[in-house]
This record gives sequence, structure tokens and C-alpha cells, in this order.
Amino acid sequence: MAAPYDSSPPASPLPDATSDRDLKHLQTALSHSEAFYHSLVESLPQNILRKDLQGRFTFVNTRFCQTVGRPREAIIGRTDFDLYPAPLAAQYQSDDEEVIRTGQPRETVEQHQGQQGASFVQVIKTPLRDGAGRIIGTQGIFWDVTERRKVEDELQREKALLRALLDTVPDSIYFKDPDSRFLRASTA
Repeated sequence: MAAPYDSSPPASPLPDATSDRDLKHLQTALSHSEAFYHSLVESLPQNILRKDLQGRFTFVNTRFCQTVGRPREAIIGRTDFDLYPAPLAAQYQSDDEEVIRTGQPRETVEQHQGQQGASFVQVIKTPLRDGAGRIIGTQGIFWDVTERRKVEDELQREKALLRALLDTVPDSIYFKDPDSRFLRASTA
């Protein structure tokens, strides 16, 4: 004999929060989750941000506020053009549009204009998706790499200088490793 038809709605994946105790439990779980998230984004030494599809800031952490020298209230709802010189803002907007168009993360080193002046920052931008997987904006994280960039640039200058010296000196000059293998030599 067939089981009687059950007309009740399917079970919810969430607990039935009809009692005060259940509501209190859900509120506590939500509060813990929010505290964990807040602790994470506020304790990392990176600048963290989110923007909507129009490029308006929807979230920034305290480090970001310090970097741009403005309070959160003066950033949320604004665009890069409200915070940065036009050429930088245009570049940032172009990067965001690429992430939205491709749906792929973007990582690069960019010039940045912050409270302390011009610098270079390592940037990672990713699409921000809603619960259904639709792209609803971008999110990013960046940190200062100016000192690293200066060291890399100096190393490149030194290498170029050495190459020019080895290419123009009239004497034979060479460098060997500990096993007597030639590493570099002049052209003379």
C-alpha cells in the first residue's frame, strides 16, 4: 500500500528558528562569524577593499582608510576617481573592468598614490560573486612593495653597468664559480 501524500513543505537546511532559544543560537552563531571575519580583515597588514559593478567602494578595512588618509564614511560609495589622480584612477578602473569581463583574478604591481606619496603596490583583484555565482563587483587586496621594487631596479642597473663594462673594456675579464666554470666574461 502506498504511503499517504505528505503536503508539508520540504525540510529547511536551517534549524527551525521559531523558539527564542533557537533564535538566540542563530544570532550567536552569526555574531561569532561576523567577529571572525572582522578580526581577519582588520588584523591583516594589507589593504582590503570591495567595489560594486559601477566601481563604487562598498567595503574597505581600516588599513585602506589609513593608506588613503580618509575615514571609511568618506570612501564608501565613492570611486577611484574621488580618491586618486585621474591617470591612476583610470588604470584601477580598467583593471576592475578586466576582472569583471573575464571573471578571472588579476595580480600585478602598480604605481599607487597614498597618504605617504607615490609608491608601488602588489595587487590581487578577484571577481566578487553573489550566492548564485553572478559577478556583482570586485574585491582586492594590496600591500606596499616599494622597497622591493627599488632593490630590483638597482639590481637591474648594476647588471646593465656590469654588462656595459664587460662589453667595452679592452682587457679580458671573467668570473668563475667555485668549480671553475665560466659565469661571465668580457668580449675582449
